[in-house]
Amino acid sequence: MRGSLGKSANVRECGNAPDRYAAKWRLARLLYEHDWDRQRIIDLFSVIDWMMALPDELQRTLWNELEELERTKRMPYITSVERFGIEKGIRIGEQRGEQRGEQRGAANLLLRLIERRFGPPDAATRERIRASDPDTLLNWSERILDAKTLDEVLH
Repeated sequence: MRGSLGKSANVRECGNAPDRYAAKWRLARLLYEHDWDRQRIIDLFSVIDWMMALPDELQRTLWNELEELERTKRMPYITSVERFGIEKGIRIGEQRGEQRGEQRGAANLLLRLIERRFGPPDAATRERIRASDPDTLLNWSERILDAKTLDEVLH
């Protein structure tokens, strides 16, 4: 016998978003009404959070409501500031990783082009290239097409 959700329904997205928000808010408030320790609240809310996904806008509204509740109850589980901080940290880490990868790839390509055109560069030149930003590396890579010497490329 099939459940009332049907075969293809996703439990995390049952009902409309405002109803899920209201139910999630009620459950979150109930967690705070019990005299539980912080970790137990975090664990239980993690399950609720997983089971009742909300669109980003409603999730942010819920976090703001929880932050206010935490202030009044003086019993934080994880504040919206912490959660937003975690998300921001992840985004910054990804951006930095992409930037570093782009810089390293551009530096390695330029070093290969220099070696092919002018012979192996000395250690100081290698270090200068590896320490340069992607825009500078791009400019140097374009100059290598017309330059007669390595100095023309790097100046």
